[in-house]
Order: sequence, then structure tokens, then C-alpha cells
Amino acid sequence: MTTIAVTTESVEVKPQAPQAQRRRFNSAEKRRILRAYETAQTTSERGAILRREGLYASHIGRWRHSRDEHELKALEPAQRGPKAQPGRAQIAQLERENAELRKQLEQTRALLELQKKATAIMDMLTTSNSNEKH
Repeated sequence: MTTIAVTTESVEVKPQAPQAQRRRFNSAEKRRILRAYETAQTTSERGAILRREGLYASHIGRWRHSRDEHELKALEPAQRGPKAQPGRAQIAQLERENAELRKQLEQTRALLELQKKATAIMDMLTTSNSNEKH
């Protein structure tokens, strides 16, 4: 039987590199960066701001779009009255259709009852006529 010697010196445990965290900017930071970027006179100044903050030009574009969209919405007059409930019109239409179908069903049932009674009367008349002839 052979034995294998294992030493702890041969096994080296390397510390795991910390996982990168996604940066998040609150609205105040975004406004500050946008203000600095928009006041920069040259493209080299703008590039320096992007490098300093660790951003891409696409971030600035998205933030501008978001800011402009929110400003436009803020300038629109607020709609008064109750808020529209999605699907409410469809529910009302389905309820009207349901009521109409129930009414048609009742009429159909009444006609069937009338037909049953008419058939019973016809059967009574034919049986009474056939009994009188014999």
C-alpha cells in the first residue's frame, strides 16, 4: 500500500476578486452631471466630465430624454375627475350583452313551453277525434 503525503503549503487559496457593483445615480446626481455636461464649451471638456464620472454619452442621452419627458408631462394640465379604469367600458358592454342574451333565453323558454302545450292540445284533439270515429 502506498501513501500520499499532502501538505497544506502546496495548496494556495487565492482571494476572490470583489464582484463589480452597478452604480446608481439619484436624481440630484443626474441633474448635477447633466448641468456640468451641458455647460461644457468643448467636446474635450465634455469628454473629461464623462471620464471623471465614469459614464458614456449614451447615459447623458437617456437622462436628457427622461428629463425632457418628465418636464413635458409636468407642463400638461392635469385631468380632472375620476381616473379611467382600464377595461371598464368592455365590462359594461359585456354586461349589456349578457342582459340581452338572458332576455332572449327567457323568450326561447317561453316559446318552448308554448310549443309543448300546443303539441299536448293537438294530441288531445287527435285522440278524441279518433275515439269518436270508432
